[in-house]
Amino acid sequence: MFQPNLMEAGHLHPLDMAPNTSENDIARIRDNDFDSATKSSDDQDPRTKKKRHRHTQHQIQEMEAFFKECPHPDDKKRKELSWELGLESLQVKYWFQNKRSQMKTQRELHENTQLRNENEKLRADNMRYREALGSASCPNCGGPTAIREMSFNEAEKQLIIEIAVAAMEELIRMAQMGEPLWMTSLDGNTIVFNEDEYIRTFPRVAPKPNNHFKCEASRESAVVIMNHINLVEILMDVNQWSTVFSGIVSRVMTLEVLSTGVAGNYNGALQAI
Repeated sequence: MFQPNLMEAGHLHPLDMAPNTSENDIARIRDNDFDSATKSSDDQDPRTKKKRHRHTQHQIQEMEAFFKECPHPDDKKRKELSWELGLESLQVKYWFQNKRSQMKTQRELHENTQLRNENEKLRADNMRYREALGSASCPNCGGPTAIREMSFNEAEKQLIIEIAVAAMEELIRMAQMGEPLWMTSLDGNTIVFNEDEYIRTFPRVAPKPNNHFKCEASRESAVVIMNHINLVEILMDVNQWSTVFSGIVSRVMTLEVLSTGVAGNYNGALQAI
């Protein structure tokens, strides 16, 4: 029977070697076999080698400028840009995707930094207020002051009184004035508030321009079937406002009664609400 010569065929197995073959020789043969297999595999499938394309400085600058104007280009714009820069449409598409991801990451990092700084600032303010409350004392007894017992100081009270007096004078003048502060509509049934005249008449209290500020005013005369004393009591009792004026008041609270006024008629009464 014919037996093939394994030595000549190049299929010598390490286990079939003579006993005098060293372990180093066996390891070297295995490495050579592995290298040969790897090289043959690469030669047979060249697609396994991934080509990496680097954009030129000009291409990057052009895409950066285009990104500022249009960070989400459609397929038509991507094709036009790829034709101008000599790139494939997919290359432009992937570049814009990566750029948007990069900008999003940078924006999130910036926002996190801002939030962290604001958190540290609020924490420092909180500690400072806690220390101030802890060291506060009552001027009468010298003991610690509870938060619910804290009230306006004299300077704040004086400022509130000045504001209340100015507001009362303004209310009386606005109730008594006619045109040009209050203009009659063309149909004669509606009275319109002239905001420009209000700013000229009351420059000290006129609000500064603000996008979040909304000015509204209306005036009406009517007869109320109620005793005038009861009407004043309702106006001075904020607990009834959410019921009587439910259309414009949802919740109100008295912070401090600065003055009770003259007994029986509330003349000169002043509340901070």
